[in-house]
Amino acid sequence: MYLFAIGDGKWVIDPSVNGNEAQWINHSCAPNCFIRERQGRIFIHALRNIRAGEELFYDYNLETDDDVPRTKAIENECRCRCRSPRCRGTLLAPP
Repeated sequence: MYLFAIGDGKWVIDPSVNGNEAQWINHSCAPNCFIRERQGRIFIHALRNIRAGEELFYDYNLETDDDVPRTKAIENECRCRCRSPRCRGTLLAPP
């Protein structure tokens, strides 16, 4: 499960609590959507025209807290398997 940290990171959105269909959007290193935060809300925007029935993806770009070092264990836990030709192999944001 992944949570959205918003604002200064002290608030989070847990999509499993009163969430909507957005909780089912998966990660891809070649996304067709992106996330924008505005006034404590998360909005999903298309990067291009999306065909009816096409799955939605955005790049999770996960980050650890400032006091949590990026370790091999965390990297192993966050492996990407999106199969995109541009796959960078991780759900984590570039260091």
